[in-house]
Parts: sequence; C-alpha cells; structure tokens
Amino acid sequence: MTQETLKYSIWLLPSERIATQLQDFVTDCAKATQTIPFMPHVTVLGDTLANPEACLAAMTEIAHRLAPATATPLGTAGNEGYFTSYYLKFSGLDLVQDLNTELLTLLGSGTSTASTGAPVHMSLGYGPAVQARRDAFDLSLPDSAKQPMVFDTLALTTAHNKAAVEDWEVLQTITLKGPSAQT
Repeated sequence: MTQETLKYSIWLLPSERIATQLQDFVTDCAKATQTIPFMPHVTVLGDTLANPEACLAAMTEIAHRLAPATATPLGTAGNEGYFTSYYLKFSGLDLVQDLNTELLTLLGSGTSTASTGAPVHMSLGYGPAVQARRDAFDLSLPDSAKQPMVFDTLALTTAHNKAAVEDWEVLQTITLKGPSAQT
C-alpha cells in the first residue's frame, strides 16, 4: 500500500483501567469465535484520507478543549452490516458525533470515506461467528462493561475498512485535557 492510499481512523479510548479489563473480554471473544482481538475503542472518524500530521494537529486542537467524557453502557448488540460484529451500546457519548463533525471540518469534509449512521458503540468482536455466539457472550459480559466508563484519550490508528484487523496499529495517542478535566 502506498502512502497515497493509506487510510487512518481516529478512536476515542476508555481510561487505562477500563481498557485493560475490556481487552481481556475482547480477547476471550476472539478466542471463542476464532477471530482476531483488537484494542477496545469507539471509532470517531474512520477511513480518513487525511495525512497523519493533519490528523494529529486536529486531534491536539480538540484535546486541549475537550474534557474526558463518562458514558453508561446500555448492553450489547450485533450487526450484520459491513463487519459482522458484536458491540457495546452507550448512553452519554453524544460527543462522538460532534467530534466526527469537528474533525471533518478541520480535516476537510472529503477526507473520510467511511459510511456514517452507525450507532455510537464500542466493538467487542468482528467476524461471522461473533453474531452466532452473541447471546452466550451477553452472559459473560464483565462487570467493567456494565459500569459507567470514562473515555479520556484520542488515538490515531491504521485501522480502516480494507485493513486486516491484525494489521491495525495505534500510531499516537493524545489525552483529553479540556478545561473541566480533573488533574
């Protein structure tokens, strides 16, 4: 893949403690469904054609204004769309759509090739077997995925809809430091 065709995603990540607990669950989902584990995340902007430097500049600008957000998990669901997936739904992450809009404004509205309209969610598993095993996973959802979660980091990644999950890489993270953030 040439530099001209590289695409990136910008993710919102949960706090380190929650991310560690959820990573174990994502890994268990992957083992049970013979799929590839990945970092728990909420995609803010997917499949952007903007260069990494522009993405990082936009993320930094936003992170200086935006405080960490708390969201409440509503339960799990599945999707038979582009990725057959199992995910955690949220209440209180309305800022994701606002972040998406702001990033598109800063980067240029034509820089993202991802489709929109998906509910705000944290993916837990991808692949055909995930859909078939969804009900069993609901029974083993960890307590950490049932409690309010703090999201405090933006990440620039190589994740996009044509990249294999095992090739996804976090290139850089930026902590949200908005004026109401706790120090």
